[in-house]
Amino acid sequence: MIFEEDYFYAGKILKTHGYQGHLLVNFECFTNRDLKEKEPVFLEIDGIHVPFFIESFEPKDENTIIIKFDNLSTDHDAEEFTGCKVFFPEKSKNKKKKSFSIDKLTGFSFEDITTGIKGTIIDIIDIPGNPLLKIKTSLKKEFFTPYHNELVEKINQKEKLLIMKLPEGLI
Repeated sequence: MIFEEDYFYAGKILKTHGYQGHLLVNFECFTNRDLKEKEPVFLEIDGIHVPFFIESFEPKDENTIIIKFDNLSTDHDAEEFTGCKVFFPEKSKNKKKKSFSIDKLTGFSFEDITTGIKGTIIDIIDIPGNPLLKIKTSLKKEFFTPYHNELVEKINQKEKLLIMKLPEGLI
């Protein structure tokens, strides 16, 4: 089940465009450079996030695109979606966090969802191409773990929390 917090608001469908089911979408916090064909966006319909897959899109300007969803072939089909809010899955938003500087992680709480181990990041060893986090657990034990974007589940800067999903046997 997907909950409201699993999505983030990206923009709104302004109007239809042409006669073949295309829509003009204005993105407020997402740019057309972040879109990919065959990936879903979610339209809010009657309070529910309904997935629509992108068949094609064409940038109009930096934050406005002409988009065509699968299964919409006429302006009449597309017209019922004008005014709908557009959402993306939270994981899409996290793609922007890849640029997060890991040197800011010192002092963050750490949690590995694979093993359940929790601790505090006490140091970052900057090895080019393979940075390591030094973690101290509540049992006063210390260990190192590699930091890689593919292993990061969530970074909550407000709560100073890093949640990772490490491969079994790594710790």
